[in-house]
Amino acid sequence: MAYEEITEKFKKEFLQEAREILETVSEDILKLEAAPSRTELLDALFRGIHTIKGSAGSYNLERMTDLSHHLENLFNVLRNKEVELTPEVVDTILVAADS
Repeated sequence: MAYEEITEKFKKEFLQEAREILETVSEDILKLEAAPSRTELLDALFRGIHTIKGSAGSYNLERMTDLSHHLENLFNVLRNKEVELTPEVVDTILVAADS
């Protein structure tokens, strides 16, 4: 198998994994909205987006890397309680996860 074929195979696997992570993000952000004290959900959301960001960067998927970076920053400020998890923030995260 040629290098390009191997790279494409792994890229497809990554994209499938990213879809699964984003489905979990959508589910978990709604759970977090209902129970904001569940900080483990916020940590899991951050880790999922961090995984996408790192892998997207390795495949030069710049738009995905940039969006993941912004989401990662948002989850950081939420974790540090610099921003409150409002319905508008939840909606923003859901829109980003659907992008």
